[in-house]
Amino acid sequence: MNNGQLGLNVIQRRYAKVSTGDSISVSRFVPTQDFNLALLTLDLEFVKKGTKEEQVKLSTVSVDAYSLADQVRKRFANQIMTTGQNVTFEYHAMVI
Repeated sequence: MNNGQLGLNVIQRRYAKVSTGDSISVSRFVPTQDFNLALLTLDLEFVKKGTKEEQVKLSTVSVDAYSLADQVRKRFANQIMTTGQNVTFEYHAMVI
């Protein structure tokens, strides 16, 4: 990747509605000193749906909310989110 270029994965391209090779303009957001997170609400779903059998198995998976919250804090520390933003991450070998 050349200087001044960004690479997007398939999920990022889908939500940005761009294709590989498209040129887009981006700008850096520099928060003020008193910029703090007020509230973050999560809706979780599995990225990889799989077969019907795998879907049934995934629908019965229990997730420890405290552990998940800790992982979200660590993974997205210092990242600024916006309303409706979608992100993916791996939690105990499950892509959420």
